Amino acid sequence: MVKVISVSVMALFVAALLSTSCKKDDSDNSNEEPLPAGLQYVYNDTLYIIPDSAVAYAGPRDTPNHLDVHAYLYAEYLIASDSIRNGGRQVFHGEFAQYRLLPWNERYMHLPAPFTHDVMTDTLASYYFMIGHFSSQFGWGWQDTYNGGSNPWAQAGSADWTQPAAGLAADNVNTIAFDGESTMMSRYRAMITKRPR
Repeated sequence: MVKVISVSVMALFVAALLSTSCKKDDSDNSNEEPLPAGLQYVYNDTLYIIPDSAVAYAGPRDTPNHLDVHAYLYAEYLIASDSIRNGGRQVFHGEFAQYRLLPWNERYMHLPAPFTHDVMTDTLASYYFMIGHFSSQFGWGWQDTYNGGSNPWAQAGSADWTQPAAGLAADNVNTIAFDGESTMMSRYRAMITKRPR
């Protein structure tokens, strides 16, 4: 009888110890800040949270605010149709109106790195992450990177990334990647929250 009681007391002690350690773990997690609202995207073990204010700042693809997908696609088209700047990929010989309707797998075959992500992705979180993260690819779409008087996607040949907004460095037209400056992209990036996973 004494052995049974001591085993029962030991089992109760172990159960109490486990219960206490579980409660301690729960209280440790309560110190974490809650995640802000917004679109969430995980990339390289980091969670990116794109708030509604950032989404509104960039604007939707079909009605741009500060990021114009059509201007970006026109820059992509200029590289795809340039036998020197396309990095030895297959040259696109059609008009811009045809190019912008192509699916990604057909546009991609004409593009060198850093053109590795599709601006027309199906997921909003992916789209809003990419336009801020991959500046060497999507920099051309930010409206302060090209001449404000031009409408680069409506009229072929009207794009001018050599005259950005005042005080910003222009893109070097002899390179493949976008290497100019954009205050709009910097503001957009500052709105996004990052958390390690």
